[in-house]
Amino acid sequence: MITLNCDFSKSTGLVKPMHGVNNGPMASYYNFDNFHYLTEAGIPYSRLHDTGGFFGGSRFVDVWNIFTDKDADENDPASYDFTFTDLYITKLIEAGVEPFYRLGTTIENGHHIKAYYIYPPKDYEKFARICANIVRHYNYGWADGYHYNIKYWEIWNEPDNSDVIEENPCWKGTKEQFFELYRVVSNHLRREFPEIKVGGYASCGFYACMSGEASAEEIKNANVSPRYKYFVTFFNEFMDYINNPETAAPMDFFTWHTYSAGPRAFIQAEYVRKQLDSRGMNHVESILNEWNPQFMRHGTNDHMVDIAQIMVLLHRYVDQLDFYTADYMAYGSLFDFYSRKPTKAYYVFPAFNELYKLGTAVDVKTGNVNCPALGATDGKTNAIMFVNATAEAQDVSLECTPFKGAKGTMLINDNDHTAETVECEFKSSVELAPKSVVVIKTA
Repeated sequence: MITLNCDFSKSTGLVKPMHGVNNGPMASYYNFDNFHYLTEAGIPYSRLHDTGGFFGGSRFVDVWNIFTDKDADENDPASYDFTFTDLYITKLIEAGVEPFYRLGTTIENGHHIKAYYIYPPKDYEKFARICANIVRHYNYGWADGYHYNIKYWEIWNEPDNSDVIEENPCWKGTKEQFFELYRVVSNHLRREFPEIKVGGYASCGFYACMSGEASAEEIKNANVSPRYKYFVTFFNEFMDYINNPETAAPMDFFTWHTYSAGPRAFIQAEYVRKQLDSRGMNHVESILNEWNPQFMRHGTNDHMVDIAQIMVLLHRYVDQLDFYTADYMAYGSLFDFYSRKPTKAYYVFPAFNELYKLGTAVDVKTGNVNCPALGATDGKTNAIMFVNATAEAQDVSLECTPFKGAKGTMLINDNDHTAETVECEFKSSVELAPKSVVVIKTA
């Protein structure tokens, strides 16, 4: 028996957007018909990275896809081609999803043959002005643009992918060159648009951290690859750089990635938060905006549970999650590539949205990392999301007043049920099927 302790009078703040994604289910020939799935799941954010997937990645979002002639006049609207990105972002807005715009370029997996756009810009100041005009187009109507009020503007993606320039598919420069690029672009955007949030750099992650309290010595001695250790070295030197008064740069949010399963991802999230706080960067949001645990389980009940476990466990330490990815590609675990229909994993997102809509998170404890829970309330309706990541059924004792004897609903996702809602009267406990995700809610 697992005892759940929760006090719905003790708020822990807002329910955070743990059900963001990257991109959306755009089919071939630029078909956006399935974007309704984003609306139905209440997806709050879509990070625009690798946008277009197999069906047009050379036309969307990337700075050099929009500003195609690097020698053109960056102040001339005619130098920009917003056509496809306008279409994509407008479809997201119509679906009720806020774009999370990645300024930079898509990974070039063929870089060993020839790299095109991942070299450091020749003129950092010009690059910054180009980025500013992209912001201006989508937020201030510049160049026949829009007033979408996009909040998050992320600078680059995974510049730390390798410490060997020849092997890095994201940044063909030194780490010091990237530090300078971030400083120039972030400061320019802050001066031009003080109301937006600026951050980056989409770190490859913190796999070298064996605990949330990991010290430099522990990371040095960790039994992981030199590449994983380099991710942490890059992070520490970058943070030292932007916090140095001589090279100071604004950071409203820090983005990072992981493909670890729940307990390991929790350790990494704890490490990131504590590192930021230890540097006096308590105000900086920690955003995990590329993650997909054990994605080779695509379409299975186990994968659904893996995803839900991360959503619940990491709520304590991160400010936003953006799953990679919601389009039709190898990593796109929310939809079947051929049928275009949702997989089991998709249904975790509307399930989490039941809590998100209530607004206020409450203190919930189970004492079991493999059976975590998260509570939410709007002052009238109360809800708890449970995850049973074990292979056995679990009885959970409900030590919380709002549910004992109350009537409500149970939303069930397990091996035999997909988004099935049943009405019930809550007793003293709830039984969770093996490998299940359940949301209970008072009427």
